[in-house]
Amino acid sequence: MAYPPLPGRESFLHRDNFLDQSVEVWNSDKRLADQQLYGVTPQQWCYKNRIYDLSQFIEKHPGGKHWLEMTQGTDITDFVETHHLEINKIEEILKKYYIKDCDKKPEFARYDWSDKGLFCILRGRVAKHFKGKKISPGLMTKIQYFLLIILFFSSFYCLYLTQSKIMAAITGLLCLSMLGIGHNFIHQRTSLFRFCADVTMFGSYQWTISHALSHHTYANMDIDIEIQVIEPVLYYLSNKPKNPVINVFIGHILILFIGPLNFLRRFIFSFVGKDKLKIENSIPIVELLILWSNAESFSSALNLWVIMHCVASVHLILATFPNHRTDNHWSEGDPKPAKDFAEHTLLTTSDHSVFLPLMLAYICFGGFNDHILHHLFPTVDRSILPELKGILIEGCKEFGIVYQESNFWKNFWGVYVAYFREKPFYIPKKAN
Repeated sequence: MAYPPLPGRESFLHRDNFLDQSVEVWNSDKRLADQQLYGVTPQQWCYKNRIYDLSQFIEKHPGGKHWLEMTQGTDITDFVETHHLEINKIEEILKKYYIKDCDKKPEFARYDWSDKGLFCILRGRVAKHFKGKKISPGLMTKIQYFLLIILFFSSFYCLYLTQSKIMAAITGLLCLSMLGIGHNFIHQRTSLFRFCADVTMFGSYQWTISHALSHHTYANMDIDIEIQVIEPVLYYLSNKPKNPVINVFIGHILILFIGPLNFLRRFIFSFVGKDKLKIENSIPIVELLILWSNAESFSSALNLWVIMHCVASVHLILATFPNHRTDNHWSEGDPKPAKDFAEHTLLTTSDHSVFLPLMLAYICFGGFNDHILHHLFPTVDRSILPELKGILIEGCKEFGIVYQESNFWKNFWGVYVAYFREKPFYIPKKAN
């Protein structure tokens, strides 16, 4: 039995149409849903049932104007709450741009942002912890990021010189650290570091929508576009059909080519007007042309390029699926969905291998291993998150919620269990 989603969390218009699942379509569908729910116009923004005109604030937005451009005509409550620590300051700024209360006021919201809820209490303590401090990376951290970038480009240069399949595989493995760095900075103020993601097949612009807006905010819900990445071959949500063995076999072939297929799909979507191409999206093509310039033939360069990005695809799946898509994670269709954002995150997200130093965490897991705090406070640099572990653990104890670090290999096996899981997710008992 699959349980229905909470009001406001129903799937968007094109949810089950694989041929329409681009990030621009998802954003357009959210815009349409929010305009129907709240009465916000395409030129406005909605926050907590109030309408604002932020058009004069777009250029002033400290995080970069793209956030407001992407969310114009939508309800931004969930994004504002999760991407700002000092929410009182944000609400003071918003007062300057207030127009009116919503004509339509739903009796529900996708989350409950009560001051007495776990998330808001944690956020207040984190804001206090960082009072007068930076949440962006320090000099030593930036040096480590630069070293990882140098390591990747050194590997790619060796691939260019040797035209070796082994070097193509090694370079592919190092792609995850580049995607991890780009992902880290996608959530932060506009920075050149965010374009590290574009050396992979997963562009920074597209990830800003699919990852920062959709997945981070609505993990494991029908409105999480990243949960749909290999549908209709494999399904992970509890309200979707389970899959025969043959689908698992086909699914693994799909996973191997998920990067190149995603890249090709993006160009097709852009050609038919369902996605936007950015200049940085051409970086993988530049990689191919560089390899071709020293290769015996175009086909041999193409072969190395595909190997590199297929290895990167598998590495990405191995690093990220165990964080959300196991039999030990709540997903849409399971009972007792959480209305508090922190409680939802704890049900849908795992930490593992948190003992790894920063550079090794990026090389092995793209930095995705210390993941719960990142989902809760995405604008805080990945290098600083360990400082907040005590705050998270103490908050969980106060609310009687179980927090425990997972084991990667246990979670990895749990991904396969989730393929065929028939029983609803078992909600852990609250801590004493």
